[in-house]
Amino acid sequence: MQERHINRGKYFEEQSFTTEKYVIPFIQTFKNIDEQTSVLEIGCGEGGNLAPFAKKGCKRVLGIDMSEKKIQNAHTFFKDMDLSDKTEFIWIAKRLILAGNFTPHIPTATWLDFSIKWCRSCLTTHARVLYTTAICDKH
Repeated sequence: MQERHINRGKYFEEQSFTTEKYVIPFIQTFKNIDEQTSVLEIGCGEGGNLAPFAKKGCKRVLGIDMSEKKIQNAHTFFKDMDLSDKTEFIWIAKRLILAGNFTPHIPTATWLDFSIKWCRSCLTTHARVLYTTAICDKH
């Protein structure tokens, strides 16, 4: 394990640097990032990747993670940077996954099996997964 895995502030800074220097310029080759841009990161950890988007003044910057501690850190880091009013972080408590209309997009039964097992691995003991699929009723 490297120091950055223990020192969450350092890890946050490294993510922010990489996103600002490499990720945003890459995205801007095909999508303008401005005050009308909304950004969602699933599995955001402390939100290091989201900080540069908040600094650029994006309309909405949202991070979701299953680790309550990482979401608490995100709130602290963004407050310290005076960016807490520009961001929202949500802790997913691993109680329910809604998997709506994704099955038609899975190419093989192997991938479907993998996705179901992955969803189960994300949940606590008494949680549930709700799978839905579209039903077309042509009149």
